[in-house]
Amino acid sequence: MDITAPLPWHMDAWNQLVERQRQSSMPHAVLLAGMSGLGKSLLADALARSLLCESPNQDGTACGQCKSCQQYHAGSHPDYRHVTPEEGKSVIGIEQCRQLSSFLNLTSHYGRYRVVILEPAEQLNVASANSLLKTLEEPSEGGILILVSDKPDALLPTIRSRCQQIKLLPPTHELASQWLSSHLEQGEQVDLLLSLSANAPLKALELANEDKLSQRAELLQGLADVHSGRVNMASVAKAWSDMGIAEVVPSLQMFFADMVRLKSSNQPPVLNNPDARNELQQIAEAVHWKQLYHHLDELNELARRLHSSLNPQMVMEDFLISWSRTRARAG
Repeated sequence: MDITAPLPWHMDAWNQLVERQRQSSMPHAVLLAGMSGLGKSLLADALARSLLCESPNQDGTACGQCKSCQQYHAGSHPDYRHVTPEEGKSVIGIEQCRQLSSFLNLTSHYGRYRVVILEPAEQLNVASANSLLKTLEEPSEGGILILVSDKPDALLPTIRSRCQQIKLLPPTHELASQWLSSHLEQGEQVDLLLSLSANAPLKALELANEDKLSQRAELLQGLADVHSGRVNMASVAKAWSDMGIAEVVPSLQMFFADMVRLKSSNQPPVLNNPDARNELQQIAEAVHWKQLYHHLDELNELARRLHSSLNPQMVMEDFLISWSRTRARAG
């Protein structure tokens, strides 16, 4: 999604940043934080364009016409860098942080800012985080560093304290529904998609566009089949690892959170998966609540380690072995 203007639920954050820019008091480091699916990367991109634009619009957005905007669009702007983990790696390395520090200390080609977007910031390792900290402690004139993170608590407190932290929150259901409806085919399940995405519109749109609903149904069926002993765990683990551990673990977390809610009340006020109430209720009734909490804790720990080196097949097999033992104990 290529935008130059902020999304509707970004407006408070955007206005705050634009005002700082107009007052020539732009912080040297900004941390855009919030759950996945809110468009933090898009906001970072819109901010970078605005900072580099030679003639920003009245609302602070980039004009899209000047030479600077044209170079940005072409991916060749000399005053801009985008730092992510290198191909095949799961972390942002120390050499990348050293290079961005050197870049921020250069003289701007256009006499404005030099801008670096670093994401996801939680994928800094210890060495690269300490290298980045030195850059933040000795900011360069005209250098702006924009960090983007789903998990700001995973960053060093000293890094967070040296950034202007802007927390993005999910929009109201009404706003999210209105925006999502305008991007979907008529008749698609807007309320269900927003429920599954915790009201994060871009995540909801991804679920619809990539047919993730059918994948979720397959995931739930595998969970039920392993618990009942109907299938071989290795085959289910293989199917789940093929889906991608980063996709499977959050879905499993929502399944187990719902089963805990259903175990506590036949009519819980909120479910992540309202369309799967009956299936989840049936599984929950056969499992002690302590075991549900145990597996939810397992999944929360896996979620914490998603960016580390994990063997997806092995991780899924280990979880399913633990899950199948719940059936054995119940039996």
